Amino acid sequence: MSKPVIATDVDGIIVKWQSGLPYFAQKYNLPVEHILDMMTTEKFIKPAELFDCEEELAVKLLLKYNNSDFIRYLAPYADALATVNKLKEKYDFVAITALGNSVDANLNRRFNLNALFPDAFTEIMVCDYDESKDALLEKAKVKYGDRIVCYVDDLPKHIAAASKVFEDTETRVFYMPRGEREGSVTAPGIMVEDWHQIVTCLESLKSVKKPQKSLTGLWEEAIKDQIRKGPNTPPFNWPPRQVPGDWWKQPIIPFSPGPHVPPGNDWWNNGRITCDNHQINC
Repeated sequence: MSKPVIATDVDGIIVKWQSGLPYFAQKYNLPVEHILDMMTTEKFIKPAELFDCEEELAVKLLLKYNNSDFIRYLAPYADALATVNKLKEKYDFVAITALGNSVDANLNRRFNLNALFPDAFTEIMVCDYDESKDALLEKAKVKYGDRIVCYVDDLPKHIAAASKVFEDTETRVFYMPRGEREGSVTAPGIMVEDWHQIVTCLESLKSVKKPQKSLTGLWEEAIKDQIRKGPNTPPFNWPPRQVPGDWWKQPIIPFSPGPHVPPGNDWWNNGRITCDNHQINC
C-alpha cells in the first residue's frame, strides 16, 4: 500500500543552504561578512548584498554555488534531521526545490538528501533559481493526488502558489520561516516554527476537514443560489442595508460573524490553530 506523501521545499526547511557558503567564498576570495550574518540570523539576503557586488555578477556567483560540490555537504536542521528520518517510516517525501535545473544541481541535491535522509525522498523535483514552483506543484498534484497530505515552504510566494494549487484538496500548506523573509503571506497557510510542530499539527488535523471553498467562493455561490430562486424570494441580508436618506450620517453596522468558535475548531475561520498547547497563526 502506498504511503501518504509530504511534499516539501529543501533550502531553509530541510538543509541550511548557507552552510557551504563560507567555504565557497574562501575558495574564490569573496567577502564573508554578510554570509556569516545570514548563517547567524537565518535572514533572507539578496545575492547582491550577500556577495557585496553588482546584481548581475551576484546572480552568476549564486548559480555557480548552486551547481558546485559544496551543495553535496550542506548541514541539516536538527529538527528536520530527527523528524524526517522518523516520519519516513509512515510517509514518502517529495522534494520541490528551486536550486537549479542543471544536471549538477540535481545530482548534488540528491547526494545531500540521500546522505542525511536515506530512503526518505522518493522524488526530487527541481526548477531554476527564483523560478515559480507552480508547474512543479501541479505536476506533484497530478502524480500523487490525494496522497499529498501537506506542503512545506519558507517563502511567501511559494506558499501563495501552493495554496492556489491545492485549494480544492485536503492538502495542508505549512509556512515555516526560520528567519526574516521578504514579502508577506496573504494566502491561507499554517505558520509553524519547525518540523516538531508540523508533526503535532498533522496529528491534530486528521479529524478536521479542510474547507473546499474560499469565503469569496461561498459568497459567489450564495448569489447564484439567490438568482436561481427567482425575484420573489426574500433576499439574504448581506451586507446590512443602510437606512434611507443621508446614508453617510448613519452609524456603521458592524459585521457579526455569529457564535464564537473556540480556538482549535474550524481553524480556517479563526485564523489560528492550537497544536499541543502551541498557538500557531494561519
